[in-house]
Amino acid sequence: MNKQLIEKTYPILRIEDFGSTNMQKTFFFDIEDDIKEKNISIYPGQFYMLRTELGQKPISVSHFDGKIVGFTILKRGTVTADIVDNAKIGTYVGLTGPLGTYF
Repeated sequence: MNKQLIEKTYPILRIEDFGSTNMQKTFFFDIEDDIKEKNISIYPGQFYMLRTELGQKPISVSHFDGKIVGFTILKRGTVTADIVDNAKIGTYVGLTGPLGTYF
């Protein structure tokens, strides 16, 4: 199992909105350089800690194509509401991962 971690702040590359309720969005980050540098693989079942000024939350990886990682976030609490409501393309979010046992 890969024990290398990325612990860095990245700008949001792209956002996909899931309708008019504004309760769920997918946020994409370009982590290609760090993936290559640390020889990291991301597998189904793994997650990252996403960090904002309000705190951090574990969020499962919903997309990974070898360079872009995506997280689908449902607004449920303070941190997730902050990301879903306030984050824009270019907003920096702290990522720590990949974490967890994959399946």
